[in-house]
Amino acid sequence: MFLAINSGNEFTDVGVFDSDKLTFRAQFVTPSAVTADEYTVKLRSMLDVSHTQFDGAVIADVSDVDTSVISAAVKRLTNGRIVVIGPGVKTGLNIRIDNPAALGANLVAVAAGATAKYGYPAITADFAAATAFTVIDKDSVVRGGALIPGFALSLRALSDKTAELPRIHVRENASYSVLGTNTESCMKSGIVYAAAAVIDGFVRRYKAILGADAAVVITGRYAKLASKYCEERVIIDDTLVLDGLAAIYMRNIT
Repeated sequence: MFLAINSGNEFTDVGVFDSDKLTFRAQFVTPSAVTADEYTVKLRSMLDVSHTQFDGAVIADVSDVDTSVISAAVKRLTNGRIVVIGPGVKTGLNIRIDNPAALGANLVAVAAGATAKYGYPAITADFAAATAFTVIDKDSVVRGGALIPGFALSLRALSDKTAELPRIHVRENASYSVLGTNTESCMKSGIVYAAAAVIDGFVRRYKAILGADAAVVITGRYAKLASKYCEERVIIDDTLVLDGLAAIYMRNIT
């Protein structure tokens, strides 16, 4: 068994894999500051297992937590190899952007997960702190993508930067009309349908660039909500990042 950890700006996902099968998953709010000791305690209490059960680990970190802190904590839970997503790690992808090393570790994992599970070409959208699109062509080349403010960030900006608009929340299991009839419903319909329209718009343009149909895979906290109102056909994959980390881990130890 091995650990997969995706440390994001808002949340950290932790997965336990037995070979390529995800057997356990948990999530916690990413701390703004933490020591290796504190991180170790958090992981041990969450996993409730001894260190001898893990043969290794794979880490993607784009948060404020220093990667060395996460690595130090994980070393206490395993005697095996720890793969940290970054330059020199085998991903199965040919990253052809201006600076390949600058591609976020989480987006590398998303792209690896999408191509491992759904093939090429693929278009991904990760609804995290930022909404990030990534385009992979039929030759497994990461061509580029786009970054826009995330769902929660957009909601906060709408209320924080205006005098009279309230702070609101949207719920995954609720239904929203494109025609709001009061301030709150207008804000909710605006944020939800804007996210869906962004997906549709980018996907259509990316398919034109690829010159072919492509698997469209979306993941992240608000992926399911946004997908309800998409016109394009999308695949919702809640474990895409962790599965991508697992694929990269297996590629680097075999």
